[in-house]
This record gives sequence, C-alpha cells and structure tokens, in this order.
Amino acid sequence: MSLEDVEKMYQELEELSYKLGFVNTQKALPFARRVHEGKYRRGNGLPYISHPLFVATYFKNKGIMNDEAWATGLLHDTVEDVPDCNFDLQPFSDSIKRRVHLLDFKKGLLEKRKAQLIYMEKILNDDWITNLTKNIDRLHNLLTTKGAFTPSKLEDYLDETVALFYPIFPTQQQKFSDYSMEFCNLEKTIKNTVNELDVNGLFQKENKRILQSKVS
Repeated sequence: MSLEDVEKMYQELEELSYKLGFVNTQKALPFARRVHEGKYRRGNGLPYISHPLFVATYFKNKGIMNDEAWATGLLHDTVEDVPDCNFDLQPFSDSIKRRVHLLDFKKGLLEKRKAQLIYMEKILNDDWITNLTKNIDRLHNLLTTKGAFTPSKLEDYLDETVALFYPIFPTQQQKFSDYSMEFCNLEKTIKNTVNELDVNGLFQKENKRILQSKVS
C-alpha cells in the first residue's frame, strides 16, 4: 500500500457515500482523518488513517454496502487512540457510538489476558458489524506486522490471535449466519497469515490441535 492507495481509498469511499446516501460514512471520513492526523502506522510508516480506511474498504470490496458498517470501520480506533476527541458529541448514530465504545479495549486493573477474554466476549455478544470490524482490524494488523514488531512482540501477537480469535470463529459463523461466508473467509485468511508469520511453527501446531479437536 502506498500514499496514493490511501488517498484513493478515501476518495472512493467518499464518492460512494454520497452516491448511496451514507450519511454516517460522509461524517466519519473527515472526522477519522482529523482524529488520526499526524499519526503513522508502525512498520510501513503510512498515515494511520490507512488502517480504518482498509477496514471500511474491506466491507465495500466484499459487497457489504452498509452505512453503519463502513462508518464503524472508519471510527473503530478513534476513542481508543484519542480518548479526548469528543466522539460522543459527534452526529453519528447511537448504534455506531455503541460499537466504537465496545471496540475500545480497556485493561483496567485486570490481568491482560483476562481483560482481553472479557472484551472478546462482549464483542461476540454484539452484532455482526462489531464482530466483522474486529476481525478485519485483526487481519490488517497481522498483514502490517513487518517492521512493526520485534520477534518476541510478534510471537506474543500471534499467541494472542490464536487464544482470542480462533475459539470464537465457529460461533461467529453460526450466530451471524447471514454473513457466514464473510466470517469463514476471514477465518481462513487470518489463519493463513498467522501461519506465514509463524516462522518457528509454534502456532501451526495449535491450528492442527484445534482442527483435530473439532473432528473428534
């Protein structure tokens, strides 16, 4: 992805949002760009807005023409990354605001893995947009780890992915059956990406163990 690609994603989403009457997306695009202005992705050095644009564009490219989904994808990191961005004062729908706050991970006083498990359970109990947004977010983070993580940090991130996402994939596909194909494709892509990044083969063994347990 290049700077030109980032600008192209923005322009395509903007043009389509007006063509389709997606009022939340129309407002989310400039707000997300403003909130993330001056911030850059680790590793590839692209403007941070490239990440939420990827999430929203993923929805578009999969034929999910849904204003709430696009806007949630664009806004999903705003509260977590910039808590004082006055998000609740913005003219977005209540359902979008609920999702964005839900996607804001807060560890609090809990042990990190316990807090993560509680967080993922809350996401699973929400709607298909929240769940797809979270999975697409994880996929893009995995795809852009090169140069962003040390080997030990990468191993921790892969371990986190296996521990938190793999167990909920089947439930997501069953619970959100209207979008089971999208969830299934994301599961495959995330697992393939984990395997490609797993140079020591640690998590490929875990993949096999999970598959064997399903069969038995």
